[in-house]
Amino acid sequence: MLIWTRSSYQKYLEELQNNREEEYRLFQEKIITSKSPILGVRTPILDKLAKKIGKTDIFSFLALVENNSFEETLVEGMVLASIKEKEVFLKEFKKYLPKIDSWATCDLCMARYKIIGKHKDYFYSSIQKWTLSKDTFTSRVGLVLLMDYYLDTDLEEVFSLIEKMKATGYYALMAASWLLSVALVKDYDKTVSFLSRNTLSVFVHNKAIQKARESRRITKEQKEALLKLKR
Repeated sequence: MLIWTRSSYQKYLEELQNNREEEYRLFQEKIITSKSPILGVRTPILDKLAKKIGKTDIFSFLALVENNSFEETLVEGMVLASIKEKEVFLKEFKKYLPKIDSWATCDLCMARYKIIGKHKDYFYSSIQKWTLSKDTFTSRVGLVLLMDYYLDTDLEEVFSLIEKMKATGYYALMAASWLLSVALVKDYDKTVSFLSRNTLSVFVHNKAIQKARESRRITKEQKEALLKLKR
């Protein structure tokens, strides 16, 4: 198994550089607000790199990550998906969490963490804590993980967390709206009942309805009923 060295890591960075696309970089800069420079490497290439790295000694790789670009940080998050032990994953993810500073870094990684779906009870307390964080992207991480892995469990508990969330940043509020729109697909009646309580901000409430009405998985009749719920 490959043990990463400064030399092999430098070759990896060169591979990132060699796959840059200027036009794609300019496009990404319009939709991604990352603190790190964006190189313009397409996601399928990053995904392929992450899977390749996942077959090596990933801990020697993680020890060398410099986070000098959006892509470098994103691949780091993708690589975490190869960890098989839940305790080790949680430890490494807690180190990674503060580096998540864009919707893309969050959303492109969370759905890869199947280990969370396999050990829902183990991770739930951490996800609760992240959801209720005042930090925009920490809260978004919690909300996206709830959406990806917990909508088949206790929806009332998920709704309660949304009601209690403290983050007020745009990307956290949009994640809450997104989660609710997916919950409407999962359990329309229960989610409509929750929305009817009018306990959420007008922004989250109306955005959830808007996103659900854009979904092909919501019937025409349901969309018409949701329109009447707008505030």
